[in-house]
Amino acid sequence: MYLCLEALVLRSPIDPEPVDGFYCAVRAAEPQFLTTPRRREAWYLSTLAVHPVYQSQRLGRALVQEGLELVDKAGSASYLVGLRSVEAFYPKYGFKEVCRVNVGELKAWDGGSVMFRE
Repeated sequence: MYLCLEALVLRSPIDPEPVDGFYCAVRAAEPQFLTTPRRREAWYLSTLAVHPVYQSQRLGRALVQEGLELVDKAGSASYLVGLRSVEAFYPKYGFKEVCRVNVGELKAWDGGSVMFRE
């Protein structure tokens, strides 16, 4: 499964400008959500996506569960930044919104929910 997903995900080059803006916005907001030692040591669940052709086959669930198994084995918290269209997906895994980062240059972005699983 990993090789198949990797091949799909890595086909298109990434435009660095929006990516840089995203990471700058997240870094600027860190003082709002990295407020405890446990949160400062939390694992970041990086960007996950399933190609639309393969959605509704529980692949997103498998990706999240695999990552969370590693986090749980380490006894750590985890966090992510979600798009509005998937914000309802993550509470099933114990994530709760703590703030939003769709501010500044990202204010028009339809998403930006910083969610923690502690």
